[in-house]
Amino acid sequence: MVYLIAGAISLIVSGLMIKIGPRLGWIDIPDGSALKAHARAAIPLGGVGVFLAVHTAMAVNASFDWGLFIASALVFVVGLVDDRFQLSPKVRVIFELAAALLLLGFADLPLEITNPIHVLVVVVLVVGAANAVNLFDGLDGLVGTAGAVAGVGLALLAAGRSIDGSFGWILASALVGFLVFNWHEARVFLGDNGAYSVGVFLVYGLLTVSPTATAADILVALAVLGVFGLDMVSTLLRRRLAGVPMFLGDRSHLY
Repeated sequence: MVYLIAGAISLIVSGLMIKIGPRLGWIDIPDGSALKAHARAAIPLGGVGVFLAVHTAMAVNASFDWGLFIASALVFVVGLVDDRFQLSPKVRVIFELAAALLLLGFADLPLEITNPIHVLVVVVLVVGAANAVNLFDGLDGLVGTAGAVAGVGLALLAAGRSIDGSFGWILASALVGFLVFNWHEARVFLGDNGAYSVGVFLVYGLLTVSPTATAADILVALAVLGVFGLDMVSTLLRRRLAGVPMFLGDRSHLY
């Protein structure tokens, strides 16, 4: 039932954003450039529905986590501002670092922080995942589908380890609700607000099922975040070799 709630909230809110977005000036209009090659105008507010769906469903499921809420809310708001006013990469990364520390400090995670390396790993995961998901969001339905599959993967991994896997199912359901309006031709995009928060959600889910740093847990991380990370690494490496700015947007991705 809680998964249906997540999907329904995401679906309904995404539909509302399509109506409300243009009135508020939140609209992504195609201009023929490489980064705005979509056929029709769309609303970059899909993350609103996903964000609300995940946290509402967690509350209904009696698993609401204030630490996750605060960390994801920070990057969600930063993403909203970035969608509207184009923040610099440095500013975005600073807030992503803060979100990682908030997640570590306040989220209900089965972690034993006994080494500064553990902190560094989580920080790298959060910053990396937030930007990797954002970079991967280049085709209608792509990042929502990949994120939903990752959520299901987290849930199945949790089941195999006798851990509560409800968060993975909640995330997957929320993204499926969003996908209804994101398939070609998309009427709503995840936006930076959604990409950054989904990145935090994925790392949170990963840490709940793989809280240590064993070889098995590293393989789990690669399985869950691999497609996003591979695209990000290949994209940044290509830009570096080509001598173009690392954060300059383009359409030359694995997809």
